[in-house]
Amino acid sequence: MIDDEMYDLIVIGAGASGLFSAISAKNNGAEKVLILEKTDKAGQKLLLTGDGRCNLSNQEFDLSSYNFYAQIYHKENTAFLDTAFHSFDPDKTLAFFNDMGLMVSYRNGYIYPTSYQSRTVLQVLLREAESLGIVIEYNSNVRNIEHIEDSTDYQVITQRFKYKSHCVILASGGSSFPKTGSSGDGYYYAKKLGHTIIKPLPALTGFILEDAIVERLSGIRMMAKVSYRNHSQKVFFNTGEIQFNKYGISGIPVMNISGNIIRDMDENKEQTAVCQLNFFPYWDEDILSRQIALNMADFIEKRPFCLLEELLYGYCNEKLVELILQSKDFDPKMRLCDFLNRREDKTKESILQHYSNELERLCDAFLRFDLKLIGYQDFKTCQVTSGGICLDEIEPETMESKLNDGLYFAGEIVDVDGACGGYNLQWAWTSSYLAGRAAAIKLRHSN
Repeated sequence: MIDDEMYDLIVIGAGASGLFSAISAKNNGAEKVLILEKTDKAGQKLLLTGDGRCNLSNQEFDLSSYNFYAQIYHKENTAFLDTAFHSFDPDKTLAFFNDMGLMVSYRNGYIYPTSYQSRTVLQVLLREAESLGIVIEYNSNVRNIEHIEDSTDYQVITQRFKYKSHCVILASGGSSFPKTGSSGDGYYYAKKLGHTIIKPLPALTGFILEDAIVERLSGIRMMAKVSYRNHSQKVFFNTGEIQFNKYGISGIPVMNISGNIIRDMDENKEQTAVCQLNFFPYWDEDILSRQIALNMADFIEKRPFCLLEELLYGYCNEKLVELILQSKDFDPKMRLCDFLNRREDKTKESILQHYSNELERLCDAFLRFDLKLIGYQDFKTCQVTSGGICLDEIEPETMESKLNDGLYFAGEIVDVDGACGGYNLQWAWTSSYLAGRAAAIKLRHSN
């Protein structure tokens, strides 16, 4: 069936980006705004963000917490993001939400709704959309977006209707959490309209480890700095709590650099990768060496027959101690008296002087532990998509396509992904606001 009504704007997707961009367009003067949502509910992925608490943004906002293809692999260039976030930054985002009646709270720099529930944010957005007269058509699976012949307008085709619109905002999400409706459909429409798609890959996800490692370490949590050197010799790193789990390793620092690791693996057709863990990221190597020597001097006097691994149980989990020692060819079951058998004098200074090589290897084991990654969690469980519509083909001030007049992009569909801590939702709010405002301005000027 053909819907003969001409809409000012059709937004594809009723997620965070779709709702926010439609509201922005309405607030800036757009009249007839329609959102097409493929599922039977709005904001399904929004409900999952921040473990259901909805980390809206970050007080310590930093552009270095974002990735995009050109920045990682070709040049250090944040001009696109500089321009976009200068136009609509976290302060303006919070003011926008405040105008809609949303109260926020701050925790360690993270910004949440005061309710600490994602549903609160979704309810505020839906209430605002309804009050502005924005129509949402559910169970509307878009099949194609095309130009109307001899016109700059668009025709949007679903499984049931054909709609006409002056402008279109693609806010259909990336490929992460496909069960929420975010299955990468928008890349297909954008590509048909001439856009380049940077290969979508999982980001903010965990890695699979060898079974033997999983069996030994599952359930262990530990503070660590996680580092990875890609094939271009660029080092990515992040520090925080890591978690060994039933499939491998996760935790915020792992997730924050996962997109960089996975893209490097994909670019170089590698099935495995090696990251490095520093279990004492805030310790100088010399200080750590002196601490170990001090403990050895104390233990050799009081407990000369203790095992080498027992000496280090106070450093981290006993299972991890065993693996760390074995990684540098130490025998965890060696008695301390046998380890320190070359000298009668076993003071701290004597140990530092005469066992410097052993101490260096021990420090190296704790500060530079190599961990083999044999795979990664896929789109079903990753939190965000790396890759998407190439930024070179989008105007940063408006999020309008440089190839198609009146076509805009918002949110995860674009080649921008951020770290944990509200960065991805902030990108959704910023890009959506700019797209909605720009579409409304274009409509005003065309009338």
